[in-house]
Amino acid sequence: MYCCFFDVDGVLLDFEGGFTNTVKDYFKLELPKDFVSKSFWFEDILTKEQVMEGWDYFLHSTEFEKL
Repeated sequence: MYCCFFDVDGVLLDFEGGFTNTVKDYFKLELPKDFVSKSFWFEDILTKEQVMEGWDYFLHSTEFEKL
């Protein structure tokens, strides 16, 4: 059996932008509206633990449902 996966982030959906907006509110971060992290793991604004907690929160959020 073959499996096929499509990476739609940045093309059809904006996971990074949705995640950034959600964790900005969740962790009360003061970031510009158009902030883009310089790191794939958001090391410039979050600890590894915060990233994991943030993704868990994001995946169950209304922001994720809007995607």
